[in-house]
Amino acid sequence: MVQPGAGVHEHWSSRFAFLMAAIGSSVGLGNFWRFPFTAGENGGGAFIIIYLFCVALVAFPALVAEYVLGRRGGYSAVGTIGALAQESGRSRRWEGMGWLGILTSLFIVTFYSVVAGWVIAYAQFAFSGDFASGTPEQIQAKFSELTSNPGRQLLYHAAFVALTVFIIARGIKRGIEAAVKFLMPAFFIMLLGVVAYALIEGDVGQAASFLLRPDFSQVTFTTVQVALGQALFSVGVGSVLMMTYGAYLNPDQNIVGSSGFIAFSDSLVAIIAGFAIFPLVFATGLDPAGGPGLFFQTLPVAFSQVPG
Repeated sequence: MVQPGAGVHEHWSSRFAFLMAAIGSSVGLGNFWRFPFTAGENGGGAFIIIYLFCVALVAFPALVAEYVLGRRGGYSAVGTIGALAQESGRSRRWEGMGWLGILTSLFIVTFYSVVAGWVIAYAQFAFSGDFASGTPEQIQAKFSELTSNPGRQLLYHAAFVALTVFIIARGIKRGIEAAVKFLMPAFFIMLLGVVAYALIEGDVGQAASFLLRPDFSQVTFTTVQVALGQALFSVGVGSVLMMTYGAYLNPDQNIVGSSGFIAFSDSLVAIIAGFAIFPLVFATGLDPAGGPGLFFQTLPVAFSQVPG
């Protein structure tokens, strides 16, 4: 019989640290450009209602299950699934599900690490004053210049990977916890600051209509599929990351309550992010379908054009 948490000797130091790490792994670029635009193009408030149902009925229970399995096994995802399968009288070949989840995470990392490199590059551009002094054409050209220079992209990509490896190598408490305890509160403060700026300087009415006005005539079965896919991807289930985080949970951690808070926070950030971006996009006549370019091409232009 597998003893609960048998494979882990280190645990999250507090519920706050765990929540910050879990929310940090859920909230991603998709919350900022994919969710708001997808909602606006698929019925606005109608899509959001369907999305929230998908989070509550599918993503949230799956999140609870991953944490329960992770804490019960206390190993890596592969070890946990294999051990629990064997305990249940099943073949250890079920470990393949763990490897499949790891492969899924690897696929996600292949593009997120590149995008993270772009973020580092744009942080450098911002601190150097390129956005404040450049024309809209020059600012938009920055993205093309960056993506057409493989060597420069590789440099920023390597910087992100090196930083990630450094944090993970330091373990749960000295690595991941130390990072998220600083980065996540800073992220929320910056997000609220951008929202306040957008609500004052942007076109809030048009943004609210685009994001929230329910149009059920646009709802199809495909809409439900898109909402379900967005919910699963955004909350972060299926890649066994949450199962791995669960392996470090304390025995007395309230998994259901924590999972609910994580799913709620991720959804709230996605909705708030829409009001951080789209009021400025509409105020400056930019294309809301910019995708990742909404950040790296159009949003810097929006901030440079809006007065103040």
